[in-house]
Amino acid sequence: MRRSALLLFILLFGIGFGQKSKSSDIHLTFYGGLGLTNFENQGSPGGAVVAGVAMGFNIFDQAELGLEINSTVTPFSLQTEIDGITYEENITQYIFGLYGQYYFLNKRKIRGFARFGGGFYIGDWEQIYAETVKVSLEGTLGYHAGIGFFFDEGFMLEILYHFVNRKPSTIGSEAFVADNLQFLVGYQYSF
Repeated sequence: MRRSALLLFILLFGIGFGQKSKSSDIHLTFYGGLGLTNFENQGSPGGAVVAGVAMGFNIFDQAELGLEINSTVTPFSLQTEIDGITYEENITQYIFGLYGQYYFLNKRKIRGFARFGGGFYIGDWEQIYAETVKVSLEGTLGYHAGIGFFFDEGFMLEILYHFVNRKPSTIGSEAFVADNLQFLVGYQYSF
């Protein structure tokens, strides 16, 4: 919970006190939004509030490489059905990653981009049926792809899909598909 509050503070601080310059080689982007699950065996998609920060470096006019931290502010909450039993589940997700961004539309007021990246995914899994069981998820590598737009004033809209398999840390557990889709809004500062 403290990590989530810290990420939310960073997001709000960044939006309130940043400055944007017109020509730059370094970009700092604060973002937040809604995540939806596409997990194996889920009954219906679960939602979460997500937030993050990314720092990118131009390698040439139309390409950027960067580092990012992405986190669930609230856990993904969903229902899954296993062997005819419905479980309530809460899953947290923290990502420490790298990304590459290619700008395919570079007009005066808008820049479209495609984004690809990967990283290290960690988190916890809480399953609720007759009792609550909380288990750590093993850290794993995953990747993501997305598309978005930056507007002249620094605002960003992005759709990002994460491809990842998660495995509970308990003995005998099997990995499960834990993909998720994120709808993000943010603000980019350029230095």
